[in-house]
Amino acid sequence: MRLVDVTEYRFLDLKAKSDEEKRGQIGIHINKRRPSRKICSNMKFLSNYIEQKGSDAGLDTLDQSLGNMRSMFQAEENDIRSGSASSRRSDQLKWQTFVARLRRKISRERASIT
Repeated sequence: MRLVDVTEYRFLDLKAKSDEEKRGQIGIHINKRRPSRKICSNMKFLSNYIEQKGSDAGLDTLDQSLGNMRSMFQAEENDIRSGSASSRRSDQLKWQTFVARLRRKISRERASIT
């Protein structure tokens, strides 16, 4: 994610939504996509969070092998699950909802520290 820029995904904003993507959506936003800059921002936040938790666990974040990446995901798995534990079906959350809850959890932790 460090090498990807928001402008590389801007073409997605112009692409029309398929019928499957419109399913379950109503109102004036049925034909609109979420802006690619917001999607990229969320993905970058999530990648940085996973990388930080991996380095806190003592893993080498520069090693991009599959085994090391899996170890980094497992190092922060409990934090992710606790961030979405308010739902009975927390494993079925959309990733946008999950990232928003994770951001709120981190901001509450920072507020309680200061």
